[in-house]
Amino acid sequence: MQVSQSLDLAHGRIEKRHLTVLPLYDDFLAWPGTRLMLRMERTILHKATGQLMHQIDYALSSLDVDQVSVHDLLSLWRSHWHIENRLHYVRDVTLGEDASPAFPMSPKPCAFSLSYPIALPLSF
Repeated sequence: MQVSQSLDLAHGRIEKRHLTVLPLYDDFLAWPGTRLMLRMERTILHKATGQLMHQIDYALSSLDVDQVSVHDLLSLWRSHWHIENRLHYVRDVTLGEDASPAFPMSPKPCAFSLSYPIALPLSF
């Protein structure tokens, strides 16, 4: 078992992350290719409100313990959300996705959502 921690002070909050990585062996889990089980525990303090949040997430990885360090896994986990956030910000600001009049219970949102990656490069 390996552990990595980080502490960030940004965006009006203090966020502590604690990643635990456990190697898995072939007979342990019936999920092909799984080599690592990850447990991310976050404690977040919103400085303005004093609200304290505690969150635990789990993930599986096909990477092996000799391929990546626990510190690199923590960085990879965080960078995934940077990509997600940037993508959704661009789609909302450039294409107004959140302001779309498409109704949530119709097929329109799905069709619009699928067309946005095609339209986005054309908008620049």
